[in-house]
Amino acid sequence: MVNRHWIVICPERYARRGIWHVWYRDSCVAIGWPPSKYHPEGETDSAGWRWARDCMRKMQPGELVIPYLQQWRVGPVAVIKRVHLADEDWNPTVAKGDCTQNSSEAELGRRIDVEWRSEGMPPAGMAALIPPEKRLRRPDALSTVEELKSDRFDELVKILGDPQNWTKIGGFHEEAVEVPAADPPEISLLEETLKQVLLRSLGLIEPGLLPHSEYPVAEFMTDVGRIDLFCIDKDRNFVVIELKVGSASDHAVGQITRYMGWVKQNLHEARGLRGILVCADFPAGALAARTMIPGLTLMKYKLSCNLEQVPRA
Repeated sequence: MVNRHWIVICPERYARRGIWHVWYRDSCVAIGWPPSKYHPEGETDSAGWRWARDCMRKMQPGELVIPYLQQWRVGPVAVIKRVHLADEDWNPTVAKGDCTQNSSEAELGRRIDVEWRSEGMPPAGMAALIPPEKRLRRPDALSTVEELKSDRFDELVKILGDPQNWTKIGGFHEEAVEVPAADPPEISLLEETLKQVLLRSLGLIEPGLLPHSEYPVAEFMTDVGRIDLFCIDKDRNFVVIELKVGSASDHAVGQITRYMGWVKQNLHEARGLRGILVCADFPAGALAARTMIPGLTLMKYKLSCNLEQVPRA
């Protein structure tokens, strides 16, 4: 029997009332997207969901998992009890409307039932902050869920067992977080459609763009948000791409700048770094902000649909 170790991202910032307290209270971790769009079986056009779904299928009761709460914090070790794969098991940990990234549907809710270990672990309301000297060159979790090597798992367990590393997390979700206005379902669908079109044809954005062999190309989860597309250009520079439907706001410029800053700080091989913000239009404020951000390119997309009547025979 394969005894795997797992790490699952808990994106605390993406819920208006937090996610971690729900996981801890309900003895679960959770991954996944709205069931109306992503299913345990069948074809999918989302690389991120395909990866998460494959990991869930590999998970077995008795295997161990560590939740990653972002900002280099990890929660207590848990034993996997049951993986909910069927659509009828859908039981979201984030209620509809509470997700700051997709207010039209519940998100991050396909549960994995666990039993938290308490002995030698941080108590309720606390996590362990990974000391700087123990942090890897890349974060432990770049995708929603990943398998951990046994030696890294053992190192994280030691970090969790040292009270000097414990830090309070209660109230973290109450920090000031700019919550974008809710978009109607049609807008959310359009942004996802735009992402999938560009994902299949990165050359539409810029000739020579390619996925990086080590990092996810779509929905790259970081401590400061989820990067829409992450690529390298023909000169091997990292390229952070943010997609927005409609007109870009000052928030969109600040958002991609935040992602670029994270890449520069955490991916040490990022000698060259660029950003591309794609949207339908740019107001004067966004154009002015761009002048102060070296390496940021603004691009407009245009959608068209031509209908042609079929003549009668």
